[in-house]
Amino acid sequence: MSGPSNDRLPTGLVFFRPGVSKARRQRRLAFLALYFTVAACLVWPIYPLFSGIRPMILGFPLSFAWVILALFVMFAALLALYMSEEGDPSEAPDEG
Repeated sequence: MSGPSNDRLPTGLVFFRPGVSKARRQRRLAFLALYFTVAACLVWPIYPLFSGIRPMILGFPLSFAWVILALFVMFAALLALYMSEEGDPSEAPDEG
């Protein structure tokens, strides 16, 4: 039983397909760095530094305000990544 040829499919862990522009690659790597930084701020050993009830920030305990801040930072980062790649012609879909 022979299926379609997989000559064009990459194998292994692939972050960027061939032909991705350097600027786009740098934007994505910066986003990944920010993503992992924010994720690290929400787990031990950093989160316990902000796990207290006091001070209250806009009526929220510090621990909850810290999570909300992380959520807004990631939303802004995703929005910036989306807006920067929306009209980038360097990764137009392949025809054929």
